[in-house]
Amino acid sequence: MRKILAGLLFGLTAVFFVVSYFGITTSGEDVYQGAGTEPAVLEDMGAAFQHNARIPDMYAWAVINFFDYQYSFGIDTVFRLVDVILGMGMLYLITYVTLGRKVRLELKDAVIWALGFLMIFLTPHGRVLYAGFSAIHNYLLIVVIALGFGLWYLKRMCGEEMRWRWWQAGLMLLAGVVFGLSSNLTPVAFLITFVGMLAIRMVREKKVGEALKRLRIWEILGVVGILIGMAVAYIGGPGVSGYIDGGYATEYDYVSLGEVMRQPMESAVKLTKHVVSNGVRVVAPMVVVLVVFAMMRIVRKWVWEKQDRLVWWPVEEKERRVLMVLVGFVVVHILVAMQLSAPLRILLPAYVAGVMAVMLLVREWTKGWGMEVVGAGMLVLVIGVVGARTVLALEHHGKAGKVLEKIRESEMSVVCVTRGEVTSRTLLGIYLGQEDMIADWTLPVKIYDKEVVWCE
Repeated sequence: MRKILAGLLFGLTAVFFVVSYFGITTSGEDVYQGAGTEPAVLEDMGAAFQHNARIPDMYAWAVINFFDYQYSFGIDTVFRLVDVILGMGMLYLITYVTLGRKVRLELKDAVIWALGFLMIFLTPHGRVLYAGFSAIHNYLLIVVIALGFGLWYLKRMCGEEMRWRWWQAGLMLLAGVVFGLSSNLTPVAFLITFVGMLAIRMVREKKVGEALKRLRIWEILGVVGILIGMAVAYIGGPGVSGYIDGGYATEYDYVSLGEVMRQPMESAVKLTKHVVSNGVRVVAPMVVVLVVFAMMRIVRKWVWEKQDRLVWWPVEEKERRVLMVLVGFVVVHILVAMQLSAPLRILLPAYVAGVMAVMLLVREWTKGWGMEVVGAGMLVLVIGVVGARTVLALEHHGKAGKVLEKIRESEMSVVCVTRGEVTSRTLLGIYLGQEDMIADWTLPVKIYDKEVVWCE
């Protein structure tokens, strides 16, 4: 029974990604970037680099041309499968960090896996991972790259001694470059966290030389790679100008360094508001989950087992270190994003790190539990998320399919559609729908070689 329950929890999350990536209709941004048109890989990658010099954007712009507006067996099958693998890979890495080992087909592992899934996809934070391919290919890649790169540093932080050959250390240099080119803020937050943890170690041990000697060549090469990647992005690419020119300054209340110098008091107030707003949106779901499990722990220990003392902090030193690093990264990432009243997608890496911290604490608090009841509760929630996502995806697929058929069969060169025809239904607060098939800012847009506009 426990194995069946575990298998259902793992399997249903896979169903979620399959439904999301094969049942989705391309969004307005996807269509604008070239979905359903002839591929132009090199041109698109070059344009994406000039836009913001991020590898995920270069990938998103280059592959979207291979996608049809709705799935029908073709070359995009490969890319959609890659998306499914990346989604499951993200959950695997999150769970691996939490468990400190490989994930097994066991109920305890499945419960932790399901908790991570629910904390991401039962909140607005998960929206960019299923709502449209432009966002999926950007932020799913950013999270997976950050997890894959940071995992080795976390393992080292736990005291694992890894003997790497010279070519493996060289790969960390390349991985660092990729990570440095993956996003604007996350590599910066990683570097600050890395240096901060190194400084804490020096202060604790009161031996600067010893702390530096413990650094391995692959750790140093990884950091050098990040710096190289960031240099390429900011020197060879547009830096932050692409975002500012694209409306970020107005839409997200951007506070430039020049503004800080000219108006220090007003800027300080704005930055403080941003930190509080960004922090609350990142931390709030974590607090809810921790409160729920804390109450369960209190009831179990005080009422059922009649224990007077509860241990809330991990007992093992390595788990405490991982928790400290994850919490530190969350705080640093929020502070690094203080120039913006940041959209959730920008804060997603910080949120994922916080999710892992919560999962680690829940794993500690639930030691000794049978997990059957918790697993059953998780299963009900997972079924709810997967079911709602499936219903909304199929509903929009049918609705958008009729619009696409109307455009394809029209004898006019200009076809009008209503907003209601292309709008996706979503759930309040949770979302679970997808981005609309046509967006205002993309019009007029070409679909099936016809110009599509709003009906007056």
